Amino acid sequence: MKDNLDPFRVLLGVLASQNESDLIVAASNLAGLAVDLTLPEEDRTNVQRIRTLQPRILKAYDALEDQAKLIAAQAAIANLGPRAHHLMDRVNAALANIGWIVQDGHLAALEPDLREMFFPKGSQWCHRTLKCGH
Repeated sequence: MKDNLDPFRVLLGVLASQNESDLIVAASNLAGLAVDLTLPEEDRTNVQRIRTLQPRILKAYDALEDQAKLIAAQAAIANLGPRAHHLMDRVNAALANIGWIVQDGHLAALEPDLREMFFPKGSQWCHRTLKCGH
């Protein structure tokens, strides 16, 4: 998946910008990523924790195949919503910049070209796992 169109990276970026390390850990866990969450003793502030954890999370995410990345992004976004309700407007605005949106708790591609980039034409996969936008 192209990094500049990756919804999980956008979600993680918005969460990290809030300096709430617990939210990026939650996103990682909800995405089902196997990440070493142990922190050195000196990582005491949220900023330090985020600087340590974010590369680990992205490394685990980058190891996934493209379809698995979309499933992980969907899981993180759909399930994180209640915990990060106060940030969902920012998440949606950031996602819209790269052609995605959260509709009814589901990740959706806004443009047909973006859908076809990630889902083969006529694929039923996106209808079962991700809602495709209009």
